[in-house]
Amino acid sequence: LSPFWPTVDYLAENVALGSGPSRVVLSVTPPAGPGLPAGGAEILTDSSRRLFGFGSYRVRAKASPRTPTDVGVCNAFYFINDQCEIDIEFLSDKQARSPGSGRVDIVVHDYAYLPGNRISVHRPLPLAFDPTAAFHVFGFDWRPGRVDFYVDDALLTTVKTGDLGRINIGGN
Repeated sequence: LSPFWPTVDYLAENVALGSGPSRVVLSVTPPAGPGLPAGGAEILTDSSRRLFGFGSYRVRAKASPRTPTDVGVCNAFYFINDQCEIDIEFLSDKQARSPGSGRVDIVVHDYAYLPGNRISVHRPLPLAFDPTAAFHVFGFDWRPGRVDFYVDDALLTTVKTGDLGRINIGGN
């Protein structure tokens, strides 16, 4: 593990049902002491069902604000299978550097290109709003040849891929 990426224990008590626009609330708890893991939260689909593939994926989310110490939290909406990983990430230490601004990191990892070596496309993109201030709809359409990323139904960027979802390095 990188010293910049702390160990996290995913805790059931950090997932709660909310009301209104916050129907599910995921929280992070600080480490109990130096060298101990932070408490994180995640929601996973049933791992016995690997039926996901090409399609449209969306989430309505509000990112975590910057922490007082800028240690940072990674909020992510992602798809992963044995071939690839498609991420929409919000790094809290990169948010609201100036009023009304934010950043989203678009990441596509190709696991099938070479065994043991993944090829990645990473695009940190500016947002014209602070994603920690209000809920927005983020998502992607994954189809043969491309992954189109959206925010509030507006196209944000496209990552070109091969027909099987593999990254086309020359076509980014």
